[in-house]
Formats: sequence, C-alpha cells, structure tokens
Amino acid sequence: GKGLLNSCANVAGATLLGYYDKTYDELIEGFSSARVIRDKVFYSRQTDAVDDVIARLYETMKTNVTEGGTTIANFKSGLQEYVNGQGLNISYSQVVSDYSLNFNAYENAINQEKPVVLFCSKYSLISLQAFDSESDTEEFTMQHYTGNHVVIAYGIRTIKYYNTSGNLIRTLHLLSVATGFSYSPFGYILLDDYGTLIDGYKVDIY
Repeated sequence: GKGLLNSCANVAGATLLGYYDKTYDELIEGFSSARVIRDKVFYSRQTDAVDDVIARLYETMKTNVTEGGTTIANFKSGLQEYVNGQGLNISYSQVVSDYSLNFNAYENAINQEKPVVLFCSKYSLISLQAFDSESDTEEFTMQHYTGNHVVIAYGIRTIKYYNTSGNLIRTLHLLSVATGFSYSPFGYILLDDYGTLIDGYKVDIY
C-alpha cells in the first residue's frame, strides 16, 4: 500500500520479523503478530504498523539505490540494522552454496523451527492444494516466474512414488514458502526444477 517498487526483499524481511515478533513483541512496534492458545499459534492480519516496517526496511536495505531491487548483502545488513535498533541480535547460517541447497542444513533449520530466507533467480510456485487429489492421477500447475525474488521457507514436503512392484521410482522435495504475494501468499518450490537458488540462510533473531 506504500507504492514501493521491487520490495520483495523488504516484505520478506518483515515476514521474518513477524514470525519472531510472537516471541519478541517489541520487534514490530505497535503490533502483536500472534497469540498462542493451547500450543496453537494464531497470526494477526497485516496492519499499518507492518507497512511502516516494510517502508523502514526499504530504506535500511537500500532498495533500488544501486540497482533495481535489493542486494543480498544489503538485505542482511539492513535487517540487522533494524533488529539491532530494537535491542536484539540476528544471525545468518548459510544453507545454499554454489547454487545448491544443503538439504541437511535446511532440514535442520526447519526442525529447529527457524525460518530460511531464499534468494531465487527464476522460480516456479506450486499451489498448496496441488497434491490433495483423491483420484489415481496427480496434476499440478507450476507458475513460472523469470525475475529475481526473495521468499521465506518454513517447511518441507517429500513425496515418494513407487511402481506396482513397490520400487521407488521418483522422489519430490518441495519447500513450503511464504511468497510475499498478496494474491497467493503460500506455496511450494520444487527442487531440481526450473529456476536457480542463488543464496539462502537460516535466520535466528534472539
């Protein structure tokens, strides 16, 4: 709603802050991101306070200053500047190197309930409902995007296919991600498919 161009990195940063705001309520001023009731987390709707944080990250991440969008280095330093300004610390642990996801490191991050920021160059998104078919055939549509993007990964879905003899013939690894798009906020990224992972980090705020 602020008319900010190329702001996917800032939205991803705000998503991370919203996740950790349920533990550190001061991360986003004037906003409580979640309530926990009987071990269930209920997240709040986006408000003007969240929009203001996205706008602040737009500045601290130097978005569109040197090029269209946000560099990876400026994403990390800009988010750190914001978090440190709120009296907290942040650490980044790399899970992508040489354009390849370290699956064990990613899986460990998810098991620790730590979100992962992924920097993509070309990517495809699959609907969360793509594999809910009860028929003998599974069909899913992948939306291909040609630009660079930043998403927050929070889960894994592994699907194994067997032939009639019980032999494993294919395994799909899908990463559950918050897309940053209001019209399709959640989806899957299929590994070993169209697109490239440029970089990625487990993010811990404490």
